[in-house]
Amino acid sequence: MRLFRKNDQYEMAFFTGNTVKEDREKIKEYSPYRPTSFVEHHVDLNEFMKVYSSNHIHCVEGDYTADLEEFCRMKGIRYYHL
Repeated sequence: MRLFRKNDQYEMAFFTGNTVKEDREKIKEYSPYRPTSFVEHHVDLNEFMKVYSSNHIHCVEGDYTADLEEFCRMKGIRYYHL
């Protein structure tokens, strides 16, 4: 999930997936200074790249997509449920 700005308007993109355990030493190759997660998902990566406008993403445990959709509708935020 990520809230971002495009053309001075807030937008949000989100999807569901499952975290995958990865070797800690391998993770250090990618990102030694911050938490990193690896996620299995069924998102079309071309679609993701078209709509996603940020260089990082937030992960939470659980499926909050319905809540995020409702929040975006209430606030008038365009959203992409990928």
